[in-house]
Amino acid sequence: MLPELCLPILVSLLSLHHAVLAQDGGQCRRDAECGNKDPCCSRYGFCGEDEGYCFPLEGCLLRGIEIQGGDLRPAEGGGGVTVDRGDLDGCALICEENSRCQWYTYDKQSNLCYLKYARGYLVNSTDTSQVISGSTLPDGCEYEQGCRPPYRREGSRCLHYCQDYPQWGVDWSNNRRGYHQTVALCEEYGGHLPYSLQGSEPSQGIGAEWHWLNYPPVGNTCLAIRPARYQEGAAYFPCEYKFSMACEQDTAYPLPMPSYPRIVRMTNSTLYNYNYQPCPQAVTNCKGRWGLQDRETRFRE
Repeated sequence: MLPELCLPILVSLLSLHHAVLAQDGGQCRRDAECGNKDPCCSRYGFCGEDEGYCFPLEGCLLRGIEIQGGDLRPAEGGGGVTVDRGDLDGCALICEENSRCQWYTYDKQSNLCYLKYARGYLVNSTDTSQVISGSTLPDGCEYEQGCRPPYRREGSRCLHYCQDYPQWGVDWSNNRRGYHQTVALCEEYGGHLPYSLQGSEPSQGIGAEWHWLNYPPVGNTCLAIRPARYQEGAAYFPCEYKFSMACEQDTAYPLPMPSYPRIVRMTNSTLYNYNYQPCPQAVTNCKGRWGLQDRETRFRE
């Protein structure tokens, strides 16, 4: 039996011994259990540094970056998985062992690993020390090259609103087009229809007009939304209706299709069917007019 006075000393020695072992490659579950010499806990539960400890042996990392979008469904392992062992390296292991996962975001504070089947938007984290993303692909962490004119940075997207900044042969007479015509225009100039315009609104003048979205058609109807009235929801219209156009610049990896916005049913959809009418020959200094099917409009001088 040890004297009672010796017990605190023994506990202190054991604690010190454990700390030394942790710093010298001892066992661990989290980085916080490792010391300054070997600061990172690996997927196998040992402290160390550099490759295989502080970052995975394979793939690549995006430090201080959160990947928004592309999440696996909870039934597939998505939705935030607790990392049992290894912090960042443990999160990478979870992704590697899931055949559907190619990207991930690790939140150090919550110790949750978010598995992703596709690379969404790369967003700078407000706390770069707590959020790290990565990929099992060696080239999966390449940054985008920026917005190429006429595309402009609008929120997290590189967008071009064709009515705000006419380009690509778009003028007053054809700046509203059907869904399939808009898809073709965007693809011709290195882009695609956006899935969302939320947080990336155009000028006030066209923000309340319907814009086509990239979701697949249902029969002969296609989905559109008004960027400045997002909270009112999206609606299906005949794909041949002529609506305002926005194109999103293609990214290094195709963006995943997000969840659908709230969809409402339009009972008077013909009120939004624009048609262009050129000017009569007798009218000078005239740009023609866009008229709604059930409304009268004057010529635009």
